[in-house]
Amino acid sequence: MHLTWLDSNSWLVELAGCRILIDPWLVGALTFGNTPWLFRAERVQSRPLPEQIDLILLSQGLEDHAHPPTLKALDKPFPLWLRQAVLTWPQSWGSRRFKH
Repeated sequence: MHLTWLDSNSWLVELAGCRILIDPWLVGALTFGNTPWLFRAERVQSRPLPEQIDLILLSQGLEDHAHPPTLKALDKPFPLWLRQAVLTWPQSWGSRRFKH
């Protein structure tokens, strides 16, 4: 197993030939609830999107764990594992890109 911390809450886990992306915030700014006047964060370091991802795991639906611009930037449909409380979140912006 190989773990790579990608900043903030984002991790890449490589295990038994699988690459699992956890709670990705990898592109753009972070705002909560589309309120940049209240909270806005910038990435400390720019990182490329990991390649050959087999699975995305979201531990919760808040933007620092399920960052919409990052999820939209990924270039192919991925299996997506969600906690029950997060299940409706991706549908709000088009979950057809993800397999539940």
